[in-house]
Amino acid sequence: MKGVIKLTDFRCQGCQKLLGKYRECEELEIKCPRCGLTNSLKKKEKSGLRVFCSPRVLESMVNSPG
Repeated sequence: MKGVIKLTDFRCQGCQKLLGKYRECEELEIKCPRCGLTNSLKKKEKSGLRVFCSPRVLESMVNSPG
């Protein structure tokens, strides 16, 4: 197939919900509608992409009962 563009999934780091797809992204931040976690994607200069999420929200998820 000629001309197919490969997109990368961007999933929530908390619940794995598909938040979107991207290609050649410099910076992206999306709040998950399912669990409320703020997920970020930032391009580093030499080592590619780095995905991370809001530490405060993640801490509350880890420490919540149930």
